[in-house]
Amino acid sequence: MHGGRPPGSPAHRLRGGVPQWTADGVALCTASGPQAFPAIATDGAGGAFVAWADRRDGIEDFVYAQRIDAGGAPAFASDGITPTLVSLVGVTASPDRVRIVWYVADTGVRATVYRTSDGAGWSAIGESLADGTGRIRYEDDRVAPGGRYGYRLGVREGGAEWLSAATWVDVPRAAALALRGVSPDPAVDEIWVSFSLPGASPATLSLFDVAGRRARTREVGGMGAGEWRMNLSDGKPLPAGVYVVRLTQGGVALTRSLTVIR
Repeated sequence: MHGGRPPGSPAHRLRGGVPQWTADGVALCTASGPQAFPAIATDGAGGAFVAWADRRDGIEDFVYAQRIDAGGAPAFASDGITPTLVSLVGVTASPDRVRIVWYVADTGVRATVYRTSDGAGWSAIGESLADGTGRIRYEDDRVAPGGRYGYRLGVREGGAEWLSAATWVDVPRAAALALRGVSPDPAVDEIWVSFSLPGASPATLSLFDVAGRRARTREVGGMGAGEWRMNLSDGKPLPAGVYVVRLTQGGVALTRSLTVIR
């Protein structure tokens, strides 16, 4: 995003005796991600404020602002560009909770967190205080696996409450014990196994030859609930033949076969 300098500034040029703007202007924002819909207003001191929609986080549109001094130059460096009122920092979701972090321009701000599941009926679900870095953090543990929820933050300023853009979060379903696949098949050196665990109880991932001899084994329960992918190779080549991968947890055993070639 660029802005021109006013006539009389050092970057101003004369073309045929007529004042002209510079050819490429002055950079106001060099962040990655698209910026659009700029608006400008006077700052009352010969300069101006420029605000624009900004999607640098790749999640939602937020409004950022930059002040231009009376000489036409940005009043502070590009990393001093500030989001106005509220910006989303990040979201994480697991089957039993959603964690969301916003940034506000002022520390110590107390804000209200709102939630909806249909985009129409918003309900206040809690309050949170901005920390010393301007971050407001909220953890919602009243979610259902597979549900979809919208969140926004309400910040009071000047007697009015300003609401952030809605952030929609898809809550993942609870993982089940599953042996998703083995690749490549046939294998030569590396053997990758994709699997999921519903919890952190003891579990093993093993490789057996057709005679029932254990060729590889890994303790995987400590990895916890989720989708995982593990390499069963340990640098020692296996003889060619047919093998069985077995995932065991809580008395349940799942198997897949694969072929090793040389």
